[in-house]
Amino acid sequence: MGQEKQANMPFMRRLLRDKTANTLAISAAALVPLMAMVGGGVDASRYYMAAARMQSACDAGALAARKAMTGIVLTTANQQVGFNFFDQNFSDGTFGVTNRTRNYTANNSGVVTGTATGVLPTTIMAAFGYNQFNLSVTCSADQNISNTDIMFVLDVTGSMNCPEDRVDNCPGGGNNNNSEASNSLIVGLRAAVVSFYDSIALTASTASRVRYGFMPYSNAVNVGFDLPVSYLASSHSYQSRVPIFNSNAGFSQYRYCLVTTGVANNCSYTPATGLPGWGSVNLSTLYTNANKQIQMPTGTNGTWETITWRGCIEEASTTNASSFNPVPTDANDLNINLIPTTEAQRWKPMLNRAVWMRFNSDGDITRNNVTKAADEPTWRADRTGWDVCVPRARKLQVMTKAEVQTYVNGLVALGGTYHDIGMIWGARYLSPRGIFASENQTAPNGQAISRHIVFMTDGLLAPNRFSYTPYGIEPWDRRITTNGGQDQMNARHEARFQAACAAAKAENITVWVVAFGTDLTTSLRNCASPDRAFEADNNADLNNAFQRIASQIAALRLTS
Repeated sequence: MGQEKQANMPFMRRLLRDKTANTLAISAAALVPLMAMVGGGVDASRYYMAAARMQSACDAGALAARKAMTGIVLTTANQQVGFNFFDQNFSDGTFGVTNRTRNYTANNSGVVTGTATGVLPTTIMAAFGYNQFNLSVTCSADQNISNTDIMFVLDVTGSMNCPEDRVDNCPGGGNNNNSEASNSLIVGLRAAVVSFYDSIALTASTASRVRYGFMPYSNAVNVGFDLPVSYLASSHSYQSRVPIFNSNAGFSQYRYCLVTTGVANNCSYTPATGLPGWGSVNLSTLYTNANKQIQMPTGTNGTWETITWRGCIEEASTTNASSFNPVPTDANDLNINLIPTTEAQRWKPMLNRAVWMRFNSDGDITRNNVTKAADEPTWRADRTGWDVCVPRARKLQVMTKAEVQTYVNGLVALGGTYHDIGMIWGARYLSPRGIFASENQTAPNGQAISRHIVFMTDGLLAPNRFSYTPYGIEPWDRRITTNGGQDQMNARHEARFQAACAAAKAENITVWVVAFGTDLTTSLRNCASPDRAFEADNNADLNNAFQRIASQIAALRLTS
């Protein structure tokens, strides 16, 4: 009976009362909100990914544009650099974005601000009337120097007097007569250093400390007056000469030898009445003398002459090894953190006018003591090649532009090219350990210090056998070689140079190298930190290279 009654009911009523059909109705009704939920999630995810990608592109472009600037003015070329970086990260059509725009501007402080917009079409949400999302991002970037120590290690050899194009006429190049051309390399160097200073000054934070130091080098470095007397030798043996007096006739001969005691037929002598004997040179009076002068009987006919120390030094004791990986323990000269505790480790004054070369009667080099009459014309004995002492180095300190200008204007070009001694002392002046640790370890604000060597040279390493250097005179002293020969000198000074570069980098010092008017050799590239080597063909190129270094030393940062 009940079944008949149900069969007679209208279809819709039966459908409504039939519980087996409820699932279909509910499912159909739920499709709409479910579609909205899924579609909203998909399109929202696309929106956030597109916005994040656009923000990253804006940031990258702002940083690139600011890095390309050499001052505080954003040029069209700088702006294009920003566009290029933006486009690499967010090209037209990324995520389907249309109507893309991007722009970069800079304020009068050099802060680069970027903006970018675009339209992101929706996918599923279009069915509900939401056709697009509007994208808009902003970004800004600045360069800001934090605590930074910068040591310029500058080649001031004779060739720096040459004109920048190095044409036939090169006054002073290699001749050490201090005659520089108006467009000489050293003139370009002075200008480039000052321009570098200006660039750093524009990006320095008021809360930070920026210090500059200078290490001019040739075949000598002038660092002696920055060293405590306790770090200097109390006596030293020099390749020199002393007069020999005949008891009846007075002065009669010179003896040329290594002035030292404890050697048979040494340079001690019995002089005229009232003058003391002389063996190795006692240096105590030199250090206390106001003019840094000492009297030595090396003049004509044994007269006492005044020898002035101008600040250049002979190096600490070393070994004439051929390999410096690892550095031998007795190679004290290559220990950039050396604090002398023994006489051998101490530095010695270079006394240029006291040093003489020794040749036998045939004109050949001899390491033996020789005694000759002063008037023998066939025998050659003379003071060593170049009487070179470069301008005094300058320790790290906060400097004004005027102080930097004054210092670089005082640089003169003379002498030969010894890259190793320049790098050794540049690293010593900058290291947070060693002899200047108390000055270099910390900054007043307590924050970290970024350390940089800017090493500039206009030529190849070129040791000279007859130059008086921090290693003495090689044919006689043999501190670098076993035979005094040129080939060994070249190879071993090169090895020392690379060891000094490695020692600097081991102290977390960034080494920048600029080859100025010369090839950027493998040696120079190996000395530099990765991607920190530059080549400059002329004065304009040098200025550009220094500007690039300054911009990279400046710490790029996003400000929003």
